[in-house]
Amino acid sequence: MEYLNKTIKFALTLTLALAAFAADAVYANYEQVGDRGISVSGITACKHGGEYFGVDVWAPSKSLADLRKESNKSKYSDILIFREQYVTGESGEYSFKFAMKDNDKNGFYRVVINCACGDETEEEVFYCNPEDNKKALEELREKTSAKEVYDFCMRKDENGVENKYRLGFVYDFDFDLYAAEILFNYVKSSDFNAEDKSGAISAYKKSIILSQIHGGNISNIFDYADELGIHDTRIEKFVKDNAVTDKIKTNLTKRLSEKTVKSFGGFIDELYEQFVLASVQYSNGYSDIGDIVEEFKTEVGVSARPSDKACLAVMNKNYSDYGELYKVLKDADSDRSQTGGSSSGGSGGSGGGKGGSMGSNGFSQDYVTDNNKTKIDKNIFSDLESVPWATDAIVELAENGIINGKEPEKFYPNDTITREEAAKLLALAFLKDSPESEVEFDDVDNSAWYAAYIKICSGCGVFNGIGDNLFGTGMQISREDMAVIAYRTAVYCGLLAEDTENRGFKFGDDESIADYAKTAIYALENKKIINGVGNNMFAPKSNLTRAEAAKIIYELYTINK
Repeated sequence: MEYLNKTIKFALTLTLALAAFAADAVYANYEQVGDRGISVSGITACKHGGEYFGVDVWAPSKSLADLRKESNKSKYSDILIFREQYVTGESGEYSFKFAMKDNDKNGFYRVVINCACGDETEEEVFYCNPEDNKKALEELREKTSAKEVYDFCMRKDENGVENKYRLGFVYDFDFDLYAAEILFNYVKSSDFNAEDKSGAISAYKKSIILSQIHGGNISNIFDYADELGIHDTRIEKFVKDNAVTDKIKTNLTKRLSEKTVKSFGGFIDELYEQFVLASVQYSNGYSDIGDIVEEFKTEVGVSARPSDKACLAVMNKNYSDYGELYKVLKDADSDRSQTGGSSSGGSGGSGGGKGGSMGSNGFSQDYVTDNNKTKIDKNIFSDLESVPWATDAIVELAENGIINGKEPEKFYPNDTITREEAAKLLALAFLKDSPESEVEFDDVDNSAWYAAYIKICSGCGVFNGIGDNLFGTGMQISREDMAVIAYRTAVYCGLLAEDTENRGFKFGDDESIADYAKTAIYALENKKIINGVGNNMFAPKSNLTRAEAAKIIYELYTINK
């Protein structure tokens, strides 16, 4: 009180511009802490760091005029609730707390922030008296339908204040009937406690977020991971292991938007199922699929971690439910047991003849059946302007789940690719059902995402190591080496006959081409699978780009179409 008396003169000099101040705020958040504390944070209008600023908190419907009229100084604190001075952070951010008194009523309290530079910001916070809050929650518990819950929350008192504020329900999104049904089921559950204000507020926020997801207004549920409690679920460990890609997050959110959820328990069930399915469709590799299916094996219906071959069989595919996924996993592992496993031999060299169950055009039928395609827009990637010659190839391969962008809507066509990435492309496009090699490279971790792809390519004899029992993981692949493994793959799958013909054509930099690569390069050039880089040059030692890799795979992929 003494502090207020000393500073009242300053308060009388304040200039209040109510509408203007609110528009100046960059952001502001507030939260009722405990029974009577209010925490406020935001950014000042001036956005200056190290700036002194004063805070004035005014009682509902009170202003400077009321302070001027009040002759009884003992009542000043009923008008000007709080006054203090602070210093802004580096970017003008602020954070402070103040406590309400026992007799302070429900209502909107006006917070005016005055910077030393002259800028002013005004915000509004709602204080919920704890006794009235408990009464409101008890009234909420008596409601018998979602419609009654909605009507009660939105009902206004004699002062025009909605009941949701008495309940402590303040959030950025609007409350609707969908959210009301979820909240109603929570209120009727054993989890609801009229004395647990924070629990009720959390349930209110979660209900609204689930409604927004269902309405398609949220693009990434992980933006609301705290509110939804995702960090407390079985998904969290995969988030920490970076197994949950941006594409998984986006697809998971889309999948959930298509489901109707009526309770928090129902949400968790849907969250797990759609997470598994999204992870299968957009995984970083077969190993992640194995880890995730193993975690949710009871839900999926399997008894143990699926084999690598089974993971490859489902990878990049779109399944609607656990049942569809289970069938493919079961069939793949059943086939594995009948054939003696996925490492049961294979070609020792570039060989002739097809490996695995290849279609008549040399591709796995899984990749050429229209029913298995997920149609995508040609504008799926926004960064293909520099590679018009490869755009169709990139889109077609993405459409068939053979190649992905490095991030949402970004392909990075001019980035180079590694040897293990090249192995993945070949395995997915042509060798998916082929046997794996029993050779163990010292630099290939069997738990790594690329291990199965390397084993398949090695088992087919199309992709060897670099010597000293090393595959060369992490190394960029050159244009001539890509030509070699593409040619071997084409011969192995029966797409091309082994070529020994000398046609007389040579690139201008033929002398730079390694002897082991010349047959492959000129055979593929003859079939227009590969081209030079201009001026009759091939640039054999240059590192292959993602766009070039896509073009080569695509030309082989469509050679007999």
